[in-house]
Amino acid sequence: MSREKGTPKTGGRQAGTLNKQTAELRQFVGEIIYDNMPKIKADIETIEPEKRLALFEKLLSYVLPKPQSSMFPIEDGLMRVSSGSQSWVIPDDNEADALPTVII
Repeated sequence: MSREKGTPKTGGRQAGTLNKQTAELRQFVGEIIYDNMPKIKADIETIEPEKRLALFEKLLSYVLPKPQSSMFPIEDGLMRVSSGSQSWVIPDDNEADALPTVII
């Protein structure tokens, strides 16, 4: 039996709540990492510097949020586009595809 159109949805998980299996898996992996931290640190020290830096770069994406781009009008016909520490002023009739690409 379906609910009538316009009737609010009831029941189910709250928005943002992990399902039980995901929560258990995250806890399990977290415990393994926590219990083996000294060995993991020692293993990382044996990696070549270039590969170690690449590993740190990958791990940072799990800890630090990536900067988001934003666009907002500053005066008639102009938009300010920001991404991380970079910022540009462009005509507001430009499409997003025409924006400069910045690798941070």
